[in-house]
Amino acid sequence: MDVHKYRITSEGTLTHITQLLRFCQGLRRRFVDAILVVAVEGNYYMPLATDLVKALNENRDTIGSFTMLYECEKHPAAPVVIKTPKSAHEYVKALNCFLRTGRVFFAPEVDQEAREDLVRQLAHYQWDLRPVNDPVRGDTAGVWSGKVGGKQDDVAVSFLQCVYYALIFMVDRKYAGARRSPPYIAPGLTLVERVAELAPDAMYRADEESRTELRASWNNDLGTRGPVAQILSQSR
Repeated sequence: MDVHKYRITSEGTLTHITQLLRFCQGLRRRFVDAILVVAVEGNYYMPLATDLVKALNENRDTIGSFTMLYECEKHPAAPVVIKTPKSAHEYVKALNCFLRTGRVFFAPEVDQEAREDLVRQLAHYQWDLRPVNDPVRGDTAGVWSGKVGGKQDDVAVSFLQCVYYALIFMVDRKYAGARRSPPYIAPGLTLVERVAELAPDAMYRADEESRTELRASWNNDLGTRGPVAQILSQSR
């Protein structure tokens, strides 16, 4: 791939584009008719997303159809998603709802090391009060993080974003043409604020599993712990 075709000049950034292309090509070989939905976090380097779109378009012969998500309020034309304290809270809500209704599990092909890495990071992902110097909010501020004691949370955050934005893709009208199906959510997912706003009357599956009640497992207050990682240890 020619780095001069893109606005970037960093070989490291070019590597990200190459890796994404290979990953999408692998997905297409495995899931021939799947809708590929690409969510690029734009918090740190938004121009990378534009270059990714260009590279994906130039390789449609091996990648096929794909959809970029546009989830930045300040820059609606940018093909990125933005992580904020509010959206991070919504990520956790969405995953907890999926976990409690048995809709998230490991595929048999996921190797044990990858499973353990994700479960380990999710287990440490929690609401963390940190010292800040803010005359409005006070001397502490809460953030969702797994970077406690020097630990990493990149895999956990990526997974949370994948779950959340897959849900948004299924309910937001602006993606209706790409998903080729009516809105669908599982019971309980209207607890996610954005879903409740976008699709209050979204379709529900009629099978018994979809009627699973969340009962008192949810209080609108997540407390201090994040996703229930042990449920992910199941596989199907």
